[in-house]
Amino acid sequence: MKAPLGVLLALVLLGIPRLVAGAQTTVAVPAITISPGAGPTTVHAVQATGLPPNTTLPVLLISPAGDETVNQMQTDASGALTETFTPPDGGWDLGVYRVVVGLGNGSSISTIFGVNNGQPNLLVEPYLPSPTSAFIFEGVGYPANTLVTLTVHLTGGEAGQPIVRATTDGDGNFVAYLWPQQAGYTFFAAGMYEVDSDSPSLSTSFMVREHPVSAAVAVNGAAPYGGSVPVSFMHYHTGRYLWGVIARLGGRVVGEFLTSPVDAAGVVQIALSAVGLDPGQYLIATPYDWGEGRVTVDQPPTPTPTPVPSTSTPTPTPKPTVKPKATARPTPKATPRPTAKHHKTKRSCKYKWKHHKKVKVCKG
Repeated sequence: MKAPLGVLLALVLLGIPRLVAGAQTTVAVPAITISPGAGPTTVHAVQATGLPPNTTLPVLLISPAGDETVNQMQTDASGALTETFTPPDGGWDLGVYRVVVGLGNGSSISTIFGVNNGQPNLLVEPYLPSPTSAFIFEGVGYPANTLVTLTVHLTGGEAGQPIVRATTDGDGNFVAYLWPQQAGYTFFAAGMYEVDSDSPSLSTSFMVREHPVSAAVAVNGAAPYGGSVPVSFMHYHTGRYLWGVIARLGGRVVGEFLTSPVDAAGVVQIALSAVGLDPGQYLIATPYDWGEGRVTVDQPPTPTPTPVPSTSTPTPTPKPTVKPKATARPTPKATPRPTAKHHKTKRSCKYKWKHHKKVKVCKG
């Protein structure tokens, strides 16, 4: 027997909400990849996915010396873009290049490619960092996928030899940073420094010099857990995008950011996102532009417990037991004993003559 058409239609309609409710939305995560190669004439293809669809985004190429080349690229309907980087006349410079894609909300994704001359090189870039900066240590031509330990020898008068560790990529490149706070100082002293690597054993010297006007980073309070905090960057070069990193106090990088272009006054502001960061203190820096600072992420708010209604049958409140009042027993009245009647003895009297007188004599 066939079911009526109305019944079938009702069953179909009842099934639609169940299918929609069970559907899951996949959130795309921004990612970036680059073609391998470390030669001075290698052409590199970069692909970024998980971006806002049909949106114009800045794509930066930052040289080892810190020079920027900016292109405005359009993402496709799927939120992807592809860019090809061709070496300039004379080839790429020795060192590490960084490709950055701005996400339009103060955050960014980036990747690197290195250029070597057939042998390992240890570099400190850009040239002549300021005392208020995070040093950039770069390695090219190292063994691929290998842990490298760097020892930094501070200028005369500064104690300590900070240790920095990094892992090379598949092309033998690495980038590492050192903040003055890691060395126990609020800023680096001007003077000559040296950095050594363990494997291979390499060493290079570099100079720290005071600049007429040093870049400054001002953080306006602490970042609420999962929120953002206003950060002002001052005394920077007009027109530059500022790429920066967020790191643990030990120097391990856990995030990055990208500002809009610096205005004519040398200032730019962003809302630095703390999404994904655990509570605690972090170091921030714009390493290609010699500025650094610190930011704190607050503890998450303590949730207020919501009372859960009980599903069990409530136990009745016992009523206080009322003790019965004792009934007063009537005090028995003493039954009066019959009082013994005194029977009067009948007296018998007689008259007698005594001494010539009549006398009444009674008995009883």
